Amino acid sequence: MVILLKIILKGKDNYKIKKRTSQPSILRDPRFGKHQFAYLPTQNIKLHYVEKGDRNKPMILCLHGFPECWYHYKDLLENLSDQFWVVAVDMRGYGESDKPTKTNKYGMDYLVADVKDLIKSLTNRKCILVSHDWGGAVAWAAVTKHPNLFSKHVSINGPHPQVAGERRSSSI
Repeated sequence: MVILLKIILKGKDNYKIKKRTSQPSILRDPRFGKHQFAYLPTQNIKLHYVEKGDRNKPMILCLHGFPECWYHYKDLLENLSDQFWVVAVDMRGYGESDKPTKTNKYGMDYLVADVKDLIKSLTNRKCILVSHDWGGAVAWAAVTKHPNLFSKHVSINGPHPQVAGERRSSSI
């Protein structure tokens, strides 16, 4: 009802996507960390990430949900970087990371390969994987396919695929 009223009062143009001419300044706030790019040659893709903390400490890799970006993890970057090296990535298609034009380049195999190749490009140690929403689906697939890359996995609003499937079929 509220949306209908706004459309009547302000018109449909109020809800059109407005292209930004510049990035919001909060996305460049240095308290969240340093902006970097990793080129993954096997994937031929460049991923943007923000890192904060000592690279000699255990790495936490953060995968965001839809339609988010690295900024979803600003609090982890700020609050855990004294104990960990926190890396929050813009997954392919989001934020400042490359956006392939072909939809088949967004399949789970590509996304899992991005995670694997990014970890290998950043460290030779296992990392802690933290994920949310769509990032949780990617994380579960990555942990299943490459368990040797991870010491822990924390999924927020991203149930294990088997449990999610059982739940779906039991509610039908």
